[in-house]
Amino acid sequence: MSVFDATNSEYLPIGQWYQAFMGWCRLAAAAALLAMLFVAVPDDGLAGIVRLERLAHNIEDAPELSLQTRQASHRLVLQQREIVGLNPAYDTRRKAAIERLTAAIKAKDGAASKTRLVTSNSRNAGD
Repeated sequence: MSVFDATNSEYLPIGQWYQAFMGWCRLAAAAALLAMLFVAVPDDGLAGIVRLERLAHNIEDAPELSLQTRQASHRLVLQQREIVGLNPAYDTRRKAAIERLTAAIKAKDGAASKTRLVTSNSRNAGD
């Protein structure tokens, strides 16, 4: 008896093999697509953390801060504090970035007030 004999009940006909093969291919394609979605879509929480870190660096390097920068920084910090992520490493990094940003803003506020104080004292000394 031949393997290709249609009367042999032990083997599936070509059409059934093809259907089974296509079913597995569809399943594999769906699994690959799902895996690519998880890999390709960046975590929005990480983007927010990176934004906080870059802003903190820019504020630390800036000679002074405008009112708009302070307000935008404050809004960003409030948005990031509301986010509760599923990744504890991101939460720790977010908390550190928020602390760094608020410390940088406070340092600029302190430096600005000292500059104003020195400027006003030098004006008074000239009187």
